[in-house]
Amino acid sequence: MKNLFFSKNTVQKTVLTTLFLTSALYYAQLEETYAKDQSYKISGLCLLCGIDNPNNMLGSNENDFATLRIPIGINASIEQSISFPELTPNFRKVSIGIETPNISIKKQAERQIFVESFNDNTSNNDKTRVSTSMLKPGSNPQKGIIEFIPAKRFNRIVLTVYGAPIELGLGKDIRIQYVHHLPTQFTTNGNPPLDPLAYYPFDGNLDDKMKGLDFTSPIKNFHFSSYGNYGLAATSSEITAPEMTSADETTLSFWARADKGKSVQFKNYNHEDIDILVTDNKISIKQDGETKSSSVSTNQYNHYAILYKEGKDDVTTYVYINGTYSFIKNWKRKTTTQPMQINISGGLDAALLDDVIIYNRTLTNNEIAKLADPFAIPSGRISQKTTLASEVFTVSPNPTTGQITLDGDIQFTDSDISITNTFGKEVYRSKYQSKMFELPATLPGGIYILNLKTKEGKGYSQKVILRR
Repeated sequence: MKNLFFSKNTVQKTVLTTLFLTSALYYAQLEETYAKDQSYKISGLCLLCGIDNPNNMLGSNENDFATLRIPIGINASIEQSISFPELTPNFRKVSIGIETPNISIKKQAERQIFVESFNDNTSNNDKTRVSTSMLKPGSNPQKGIIEFIPAKRFNRIVLTVYGAPIELGLGKDIRIQYVHHLPTQFTTNGNPPLDPLAYYPFDGNLDDKMKGLDFTSPIKNFHFSSYGNYGLAATSSEITAPEMTSADETTLSFWARADKGKSVQFKNYNHEDIDILVTDNKISIKQDGETKSSSVSTNQYNHYAILYKEGKDDVTTYVYINGTYSFIKNWKRKTTTQPMQINISGGLDAALLDDVIIYNRTLTNNEIAKLADPFAIPSGRISQKTTLASEVFTVSPNPTTGQITLDGDIQFTDSDISITNTFGKEVYRSKYQSKMFELPATLPGGIYILNLKTKEGKGYSQKVILRR
């Protein structure tokens, strides 16, 4: 008789392996979204201008093509409108596969070609002339793609091609093989998995950067971190997520820290009666008085990933802390109509939440590791979000062996300087004395965040690489 009973560790390894494989398969199936409709119009007096087989640019067949014909030396243009099945989220890269017979596609930058994105008939005001940097040749220099990232959400793009002067020798034909869009990077903090459902960087507001699925607060009495007003801090009442379509599989990713006696709480995650509670030294998942917990490092930011898988009669949660698997727990199915809410207890900076990302799929182990990478430290603690365009704060040299120089058009006098490690734990603090100073000799080599807070209360930060 075969032994069908497994040890607890074996069961967990089996479940995690299955989770990894199914998630990897799902992610591999995230494909291009191809154009579904097209129309065009010709401007100027040009009897020979037109498009042959215009519908060949639609769909996923990248081998056939439509041909835009516009004779050289003619003062005319073809405006090609291309529509997609639905309104995209933000952060999508459009690729237009083109071919220019007998001529390198790079030469087409000498012609007037423009791209523009639309939400139905409303322009996103991002009309751009195609430059050499937007033209990507393939192995055959006569074939390649036009690439660009629209400024806003879109469901239609317009490609406008003008006739070329005779002296440029560009020919009359441009072939369009396909048009599609793909998810692209949505933050400069590390390299997180693409295509989230929602992303909340808490840049002084509760906005979602992907689809406008913004959190709301009934009394607007919430606060952000005192360093640059980034990272959600104390809330006097819950902030509420908008209506999101619940999914059978989801991932909730976030950074959080809390002082003793303070907490960050998520209620009703994914329309289930399940709460997530982060305190100073542990994370807990709760339902009906039943709790599953794991300890965490104190006095620092920790990264958390909560994976949710829905079964017929139960729900399974997988908890990762700082990129490492911690525990698995099955819960009863208790669907609720209540939206997800977040509550943060304590005074300003006593508990902080940052970079909340929601995926409508379960991430793989490798993807979770990317989210927890030190280079993905929430952007509220690095300069690119805390520094205004007119106020520059720099640290040099960087990397450094110890001595650094601060510079920038900000008021350094009477500022407070602190240094934190990659998990937010403070390792050094002093008053500003000079633009040049030595990092403490006790600090080992690694990545640190240098924070500067002016006497006016403005916050600036820079990532510093220390090499010993």
